[in-house]
Amino acid sequence: MRDCVTSGMDPLVVKEFQSLEDAKIVSEPGVEVITLINHGGRQEECGLPPITLSGAAVVTALCLGAQGVFFGRAYLYRLMAAGEAGVEKTIDIFTNEIATTMALIGATSIDELGPQFLR
Repeated sequence: MRDCVTSGMDPLVVKEFQSLEDAKIVSEPGVEVITLINHGGRQEECGLPPITLSGAAVVTALCLGAQGVFFGRAYLYRLMAAGEAGVEKTIDIFTNEIATTMALIGATSIDELGPQFLR
C-alpha cells in the first residue's frame, strides 16, 4: 500500500470474502487490500467466521501475515450505549486482550509476530 500512498493513488481494496480461497483468486498485482468477513452481506447471520479460515483473533491474524485487522461493530454498540467513553472502552478492551495474548505466547512486540507462535 505504501506505493499507492507515495504515488498519490488510492489503494485497490477488494472486500468481504468469506473464504481464504476466494480471496486468493483476486490477490493479483494491483490489489493492495483484501478483507474477510463473517457475515453473508446481511443475508446470512451465521456464516463461518473468516477467522477460522485466516486466524482466531487479532494476534493470530497478525501471526498469519495480516498487516491489519478490522473489528466490525464492537465500537458502534459501545458508541450508542456510552458515547465517546464507550468507544475508548472498546479500544482498551482490544488493547488489553492483544497485550495479554502476546504475553501468554511470549511475544514482546507486534513486529515479531509470525507463524512460529501458531500451533
